[in-house]
Amino acid sequence: MKYEREREKKFVLSDITMALAIMLLRDYAGLSNYSDLRGTSTDTFWDQPGVDFVRLRKNTNELSIKITDKSTIEDRVEENILVADYNTAFRFACATFGQPKGVVEKDYYVLDNFECTFSLYRVTGLDQLFLEIEAPTMSQVNRAQKDLERIFHMKQEMRSLYQIVFGRKEAA
Repeated sequence: MKYEREREKKFVLSDITMALAIMLLRDYAGLSNYSDLRGTSTDTFWDQPGVDFVRLRKNTNELSIKITDKSTIEDRVEENILVADYNTAFRFACATFGQPKGVVEKDYYVLDNFECTFSLYRVTGLDQLFLEIEAPTMSQVNRAQKDLERIFHMKQEMRSLYQIVFGRKEAA
C-alpha cells in the first residue's frame, strides 16, 4: 500500500505577535496570490502501537494517523480520513482506541500560496507561536524557510506537537 506523506518543518517564532506574524506572512505571499483561513481547532489524540499518534480534528472533521518512518518528523506518513459526523467518529475512536491521551486547543491561521501551506498557531496553555511550512517536496519547504528566515526569528522544532504537549513517544 502506498501511503500519503507529509513534508513539513516546524518552527518557534520569537519576539513577535500572532497579528504581526500574519501580516508579514500575507505580505510574503503576495497581494492576492493566496487563500487563508483562521479559527480555533480542537484536536483529540490517542496513543496506538505502530503509529506516532491518532488524531481527530474537530474543525475539519479529519481522523488522522502519523507515522515517523524516517529519521525525523519532516517527511513522514500522514493519512487523513474525512468523517461525515464528528460525534460518531469520536465514539468510534474511543471504542477502538480507548480513552484519549488528551485534547489540544489552538488558535490558528493557515495561508496557502499554492506552493506551500503556512500554518501559524498558538496552543492554549503554551507560550510559543509556531509556524509550520508544508509543501509537496522538501526543496519547496527549504526554499520557503530560507525566505522566511529573512523576515522572522525562527528556531526549528524537531518534535511533533503531540510530543511537545504530551511528552516523547518512541517512533513507530
